[in-house]
Amino acid sequence: MATSGRSLPVFRQARQLLGDAAIGNGFAGASMPGRRSTCLGLPSGRRGRSTAVTADAPTFLVLYTYVPDMEQRRAPHREAHLAWLRELAGAGTLLVAGAAREPVDTGVLVVRAADVHEVRRLLLDDPYAAANLISGVVVRPFGLVVGG
Repeated sequence: MATSGRSLPVFRQARQLLGDAAIGNGFAGASMPGRRSTCLGLPSGRRGRSTAVTADAPTFLVLYTYVPDMEQRRAPHREAHLAWLRELAGAGTLLVAGAAREPVDTGVLVVRAADVHEVRRLLLDDPYAAANLISGVVVRPFGLVVGG
């Protein structure tokens, strides 16, 4: 498939960045065999389901590596990305979100989810991922000591 200068088509890139959890049809509805596809309590039910996230759910640190010139390239997608973050926060899934400044090259999320696979599925809904603005993703279990 031709990508007219882009490194990879968006769905293939998502699979490479987000790992095995990004199976199915890419951003539109990733799922894992034998598991319900959930969106971790999003009120809008982006994937048609809503699952409550409990306060005792495991916590994960997500580190995004952004593409060069992120500060300029994110502009058309920023409001959708911020709305997505607000939804996650409202559902109790997102505890912290932010980006490094000068340069804007790294994003940080702290989320609650049942497991790393749910975190990776959740990230497929990020408008920045759909716009190919994320060049790398690290998801790690996180020991939240204060906050949240």
